[in-house]
Amino acid sequence: MGRSGGRVQIVSPPIFPRCAVALASPFSPTSHGTPAPWFWQNPSTRPAARLSLACSDVRCVTGDRLSLDIDERAGWPEELLDLLRRYPRETWRARGSAIAQFWLERHDAFRRQCDALESLAAEYRAERLDARRFAASTAPALQNLLAHLHGHHQIEDFHYFPYFRAAEPSLARGFETLERDHQTLHAGMAAVVEAVNALLGAVAASEHDRHHVRGAAERYSDASLLLIRRLARHLDDEEDLIIPLMLDRG
Repeated sequence: MGRSGGRVQIVSPPIFPRCAVALASPFSPTSHGTPAPWFWQNPSTRPAARLSLACSDVRCVTGDRLSLDIDERAGWPEELLDLLRRYPRETWRARGSAIAQFWLERHDAFRRQCDALESLAAEYRAERLDARRFAASTAPALQNLLAHLHGHHQIEDFHYFPYFRAAEPSLARGFETLERDHQTLHAGMAAVVEAVNALLGAVAASEHDRHHVRGAAERYSDASLLLIRRLARHLDDEEDLIIPLMLDRG
């Protein structure tokens, strides 16, 4: 977050180079003395990260036609649920997998950050926060979420997902869907950045129009709630695909 023209601005997270992303992984074989997980154990077979997404269909047929679009789906189709049936969600934390626990904790942190942003918006709508305090409190909280979320997605797209896809080809469609989710989420992140900067600008005006500020706040609230709703769907589905695979491979 920086300052421009006397106001706080949230800057869209940078696109990290692939080499930096690979080095950022907390589970690389040489980081922090952590033993290499199963998908690092044979370097000669590591698949190359894909730089672009295949434009494959986002729908599959399981009796009825089921959309895998992030705004339409309500979970995975039957053909992607075999491992989840063997390792149901309620058993995950008791299984003692360090890498699965790390993944779940990172996702829970994102959920807590989203809850905090929703609470700020609710306080503003209930008129317990004025526009200036709402904007000032929201900006750093939003910046923190977006920066961590962007880095997390980069590591997944260029580091973890290619290995997972190679380890379990039957889940390829699921990983392609998650990658498309990332594109949708990042477009939503850009929209939220634009909306919150508009709110900050409206609040910072020397003689701001309350109607203009209210409109800017509502536009930010709509954009952020859409992002949060999509992220909640994505996190749940990502866990249902990945955590059982981690547990299955020990």
